[in-house]
Amino acid sequence: MQIDLSALLNLPELEITSVEISDESLKVSCRSRLGQAICPSCQEKTQEFRKYYRRTLRDLPITGREVYLDLEERQFYCPNCDGYFSERFSFVEPNRTTTTRLEGYIYRCCLKSTVKAISVQENLLWDVVEGIFHRQASKLTQQVDSVRWLGIDEIALRKGHKHFVCVLVDLQKGCVVDVLKERTQAYLIAYFKKKGTDFLSQVKVFSSDMWDGFITVAETLMPNAMIVVDRFHVVCNLHRAIDSFRRHLRRENKDEESLKKLRWVLLKHGQKLNKDERVRLEKAFEFAPQLEQIYQLKEDFRLWYDTFTSKSKAGAWLTHWTDQAKALNNTFLDTFVSTLTKWRDKILNFFVDGISNGMVEGLNNILKLILRRAFGYANFNHFRLRALAECGPDS
Repeated sequence: MQIDLSALLNLPELEITSVEISDESLKVSCRSRLGQAICPSCQEKTQEFRKYYRRTLRDLPITGREVYLDLEERQFYCPNCDGYFSERFSFVEPNRTTTTRLEGYIYRCCLKSTVKAISVQENLLWDVVEGIFHRQASKLTQQVDSVRWLGIDEIALRKGHKHFVCVLVDLQKGCVVDVLKERTQAYLIAYFKKKGTDFLSQVKVFSSDMWDGFITVAETLMPNAMIVVDRFHVVCNLHRAIDSFRRHLRRENKDEESLKKLRWVLLKHGQKLNKDERVRLEKAFEFAPQLEQIYQLKEDFRLWYDTFTSKSKAGAWLTHWTDQAKALNNTFLDTFVSTLTKWRDKILNFFVDGISNGMVEGLNNILKLILRRAFGYANFNHFRLRALAECGPDS
């Protein structure tokens, strides 16, 4: 059966002059069907050309073979500009060695894999694949002009490293708005100032952890924003206090079996404990009664977030809870109570609309997966584009 290669290529601007077929590839010699060209400078049409030259382009594969277009391209003369230019085609950008549709295909492949894997799979150089991904992602990731509920958090570019980047999230739409190279207060202020007063005035909710830098940025630049200290980070602070007390007990009682390997059981959701885990806790509580009291406070605090919908009622309950916590005279728990006292109003703002950065944490987990898949990115811009491509408004 004879194959209509022109139909398979579907490039009506080109006329095929010859084809070379091997087991691995198709080399298609071709030339333009167009009798004239448009000057890119003045947009005037011209039929005067100076010379021919050959240009090799990589295109989408056909029947499992790599496709190379050996294109006879013309250089035209524009009388209006008194200059020369190479003819343009709709299927390839100037100075590219890959067709637009191949670049789109490579980009989609990269979203599901790594640059290295796709370079091997498609027999392309690593930097060619990376360049394609950068160009396509830059085109397809849109600039967000407004966010009403803005969440901010940080993520380490590499495990064990202290280089953190900031992730900005639209909490209503559940997408990444941007990824910032630094998380210093000065950098954040400069970034948001560039966004302009229209963007900043539209932010109605700003949700973050308890780092003073984040809060100062919101208080300084976002006049209409209600600041919410995120539920996830408040609970994490309580967990750290409980775990610090557990480690203190272990240091003081190194031979006590009931305290060994207790961390995750102690911090686990009470209703999700299995029978063996409950027995382990009972033994630990028998040895350290105050640990049981703190554990119960932890469970009550967790339920607090899911029980109240009124800020005033939630505040009254929180006062009662902190009084109970203070009565234990536990140094580790007192540290957490001090944190609650400092951030009380902003923590209680959660109960106005039930706003949480939990969505940010979920997106952070996806970003961490991206980092693990590529063993971290030395190139921040590549990571940012990949994050926006996979988790942004158009993902």
